[in-house]
Amino acid sequence: NKQVSPICSLNACNCLSTVLPFNNVSQSIIVSSCLIGNERDSRLVCCLPGARVRDVSDRVFGVLKGEGEQPQVVVHIGTNDIGRKRDGDLRQKFRELGWKLRARTNRVVISGLLPVPRASEVRNKEREELNTWLQGWCRREGFRFLDNWGSFWGRWDLYRQDGLHLNLRGTNILGGRFVSALWGGLN
Repeated sequence: NKQVSPICSLNACNCLSTVLPFNNVSQSIIVSSCLIGNERDSRLVCCLPGARVRDVSDRVFGVLKGEGEQPQVVVHIGTNDIGRKRDGDLRQKFRELGWKLRARTNRVVISGLLPVPRASEVRNKEREELNTWLQGWCRREGFRFLDNWGSFWGRWDLYRQDGLHLNLRGTNILGGRFVSALWGGLN
């Protein structure tokens, strides 16, 4: 079992630190398997590079410790699980994560998986199908769902040359979408 260590960031992208009101920063957190901008010591963004849904689920209480009552949480996870687990197993991992999040807060946004330019049509179809399931599951659980697919599909210029990770422009767009999700929940 590999170790996944968190990297925390106040400036997930430039827009996060400038748009969010300072007094709400300690009550908002983004948990992601991807690096989103500049990594600095803060509680706003907790990146777990290479993490799978189970890794986030195992760490959710520790990540949210000290975040006050009912912190607002955006979770962006799942890409690293595609193709490694049967569909039902992955859905169960999301359910377990949801139970743990619900025990801590009811202010949850699940960020949908992004398309991956280098992935096969079959793998991207799996991502789309998981997003469809996540959207319905979020509705049933009372979580919000952030659909990112349309903002990134066919926008391969937003990805690094590796065809998996977002480049700076892509991270700024995704970060801006996170800010909008947080801002929508703060107002």
